[in-house]
This record gives sequence, structure tokens and C-alpha cells, in this order.
Amino acid sequence: NGFWMSGALDDLPIRGLADTTLRLGDDQLLVVDFKKASVSKRRTQLERGFDLQTSLYRIMLTLGDLSNLPPALQELVGGGCPTGVAYFTLNDGRAVVAHLPTEAFPDADVEVVSGDPARESMPLLFERLRQVREGRVPFNRTGDEKWFNEQASITPYALDGSPLIRLYML
Repeated sequence: NGFWMSGALDDLPIRGLADTTLRLGDDQLLVVDFKKASVSKRRTQLERGFDLQTSLYRIMLTLGDLSNLPPALQELVGGGCPTGVAYFTLNDGRAVVAHLPTEAFPDADVEVVSGDPARESMPLLFERLRQVREGRVPFNRTGDEKWFNEQASITPYALDGSPLIRLYML
């Protein structure tokens, strides 16, 4: 049931493929992304405010171009229904949710994270966008991998994508 969403972030077009969207009671929506891992690392990432993926999905769904969405979803989103985000982790069959209250899940075994799950990552993203617009592309530093793992609870797979990345780390 995946579908494409689009919108803008700081005048930059963005696009994403959400794995699924669930309609909850009382006309609430939940954008869900499936992950292979277990819930503990995702929960820590959301609690520390370093989520980007589902938070960008939420931005696209609530503020973006609705024309690509199925008609029933267009109607709900256009009506301003509350929208939450979730990661469902396949290894342990659990979900961690943000932007909706615990009461939205009376019969489900989900973990609800309070606060904005992107409160730390969004300012970092906007800073990177500003730097790129100024013509600066900062290199990764040797301490970035440790910072991503320990502070943000993010595994930096991109650092292993090419031997050139590590070669040009400062």
C-alpha cells in the first residue's frame, strides 16, 4: 500500500514513498515506515529528536501536494485530521509512534514517544541546506560516525557506501 508523496521543505522540492498509512478511529492518520531492525534503536532515535524520514513524510502529507494521494486520504488530510508517524520493526513486530496520544491506540501494543521526534535533526538539515546554498559542502569528519551512533542513535550506512568517503574525511 505504499504511495508517493511530495511537497517542499524550505522551497526545496521533496518526495518520498511511505510504506503505508493507517486510518485510526476518530479520523486520525498514521504514516508507517517498516524497518528490519528492532524497536529499541528507533525509539531512542525518536526520543532524542533525530528522526527525519517519517517527519518529512508527515510534512509532505500535511503541507504538501495532495494530488498524488488516494481520494479518501486527500479528504482526511484536507480536513486537517491529526497525523502521527510510526516505525514498525519487523525483527520484533513492534511499533514506536510519535505525534499521536497513547489513547489513539487503546488495544495495541505500541510505544508512544512524546515531543517532536525531529527537534534536533530538522535544524541540522536546515543548516546543511544553508551551507549548500552558499556554495559550501562540508566534509564528514572522523568523529562523525561515533557521534551518529552514540548521540543520534543512527547507523551511518552512507559512510560505508564508498571507500572514497572515508578517504576524504577530515
